[in-house]
Amino acid sequence: MWFVRLLTIGLIASALTACATVETHTRSDPLEPLNRAVFGFNEAVDEAVVLPLTNGYRSVTPDPLEAGIANAFDNVGEPMTFANQILQGKPIASLTTFARFGVNTTLGIGGLFDVASDMGLRRGDEDLGQTFGVWGVPSGPYLVLPVLGSSTLRDVAGQSISTPLRVPYYIDDTETLAAYQALRILSISAQFIDAREALTGDRYLLMRDAYLQRREFLVNDGEVTTEDPFLDD
Repeated sequence: MWFVRLLTIGLIASALTACATVETHTRSDPLEPLNRAVFGFNEAVDEAVVLPLTNGYRSVTPDPLEAGIANAFDNVGEPMTFANQILQGKPIASLTTFARFGVNTTLGIGGLFDVASDMGLRRGDEDLGQTFGVWGVPSGPYLVLPVLGSSTLRDVAGQSISTPLRVPYYIDDTETLAAYQALRILSISAQFIDAREALTGDRYLLMRDAYLQRREFLVNDGEVTTEDPFLDD
């Protein structure tokens, strides 16, 4: 969905605008015809459902509350980051994340306020897909998943295995789960909806390259390499 893809674009927009052309990753996308078909389906869903709901969410939600909701969702993701920092052998970063979660959950009222950042505790961003990358697992081919959007074979495996570590796994009530997921989607989409207008040209290529570059950036802690054969041109 656009909420996933816009998040990726928003995070690396400055890197993309600095390039004269968009780098392609042809060898990483052997399933391009199929991926483009799924991408078109996702675009239609975004236009018909996600964007109208996101605009409605922004119009009725005060900015401070909107920011607080976004902070709360970031906070519930801290245990996942903590676990993967341990698996990646990053003790200092894991201690920072542990402290962030404690401070924001208590002083930040369940994470509504990002008190930890004001204290100089920097937020990490780790998941099992990144951990597999650190361990040397190749990314595998680029995939566009129905509704969920950009991914790779490695990231799909990471998401699947780490499901029990995520909040939705423990929500038994169907209506509560639906409300949680819907609010999360709207919260993320609202943060980056303005970036949609900046996307011109072949949106599929922009989203593909943005996702692959961002994931490589995260796996290598900011050092972009081309050692993964699926990322070589």
